[in-house]
Amino acid sequence: MYRFFDEVTVSGASKSTVINKLLQKNVRIFRAECQENGIKFRIKPNDRQKVIEIFDAICYNYKIVKGIDKNSVFGFLKRRWAIAVFFALVTVMFALIPRYVYTVSVDAPSYLYDEVKGVLMESGVKRWKKTSDVDAKNVERRISEIDGVSFADVKVSGSTVYVSVRPSLKSAEIVDVQKDLPLYSAVDAVITRQIVFSGTPAYKAGDSVKAGDALIFPYVTSGDDNLPTGANGEVFGIIGYSATVSYGGSMTTYEKSGNSKTYRVVDFMGLTGKMPKSPYKLYETRTRKVECGFLIPLGFLEITFDEIVGTTISLPYEQAKDAVIKRASEQAEKVVPEDARVIRREINEVEAGGVYYVTATVYAEGRIDASR
Repeated sequence: MYRFFDEVTVSGASKSTVINKLLQKNVRIFRAECQENGIKFRIKPNDRQKVIEIFDAICYNYKIVKGIDKNSVFGFLKRRWAIAVFFALVTVMFALIPRYVYTVSVDAPSYLYDEVKGVLMESGVKRWKKTSDVDAKNVERRISEIDGVSFADVKVSGSTVYVSVRPSLKSAEIVDVQKDLPLYSAVDAVITRQIVFSGTPAYKAGDSVKAGDALIFPYVTSGDDNLPTGANGEVFGIIGYSATVSYGGSMTTYEKSGNSKTYRVVDFMGLTGKMPKSPYKLYETRTRKVECGFLIPLGFLEITFDEIVGTTISLPYEQAKDAVIKRASEQAEKVVPEDARVIRREINEVEAGGVYYVTATVYAEGRIDASR
């Protein structure tokens, strides 16, 4: 442990004499403690030589535990130049980085994001611009002028420019509507419910539709007349997601072994270290980015490799049936959108020429209109 004061212990001497001798030579004493046969106190390192001369002249028994002075600091840094360079760089970064923009954080609805980014670019808000040159109020005003924006807030904190945008309307209500075109179905489905903002629905709940069928026509009926308007709405339906796996007597299944290896790669000022290689032949990769610094743009990528092992089974179909169904089901589940609501699952088995075909189908409710 390093001390910034020398600790002096004097034994076999009068305490008052020791103190008087030191004060006569203008030596400042700190934290003096009387001991059974002497005194212990602290002095500044630059008074060390004076104390040595005083006690040597009067033949006192003393001991000095040296603290840190300029010479010892310089000597330490000279021997450990890498540490000195590191601390010098950190000092420079703390001094300079807050003066420049490193990160622009934008919190805005997806349909407004490009326009907001365009205003930021036109205003010169980008990496390495001086933070003092960012006119937050002007940028706020320009973003607020974007159609559909009710509020904009721009502030600079450290090396980051934070932009927060609030819409005046919900994203679902801001749609580029072509009045002469109907709203089409993107997939084959059975309609479950419809939310029509404008236009006339072509089907009712329970009807089956094919991809490309018109779901909402671009008109409304008034008496005997059809008045043109935009076809706008949200249509939901049950969609089938299928996957087929064949089994001719053998099959290789793949699953995680439970072994994994995690590496961390430093990310500093946009520069990333060498990416690691997986120690496994078959694997899945998981990546997570962690920001460590506020003023200093330092972080790291956490990369995890999960080992995958393959097992080949050669069994009659009846014994391998569960494994075949499991694979087909897993493949079908993978294509179901995260926001879909699963209604039911079906398994269909067909044998042809000694080969078994297992089809797993997941029926889930989701948006089916092409404007999604």
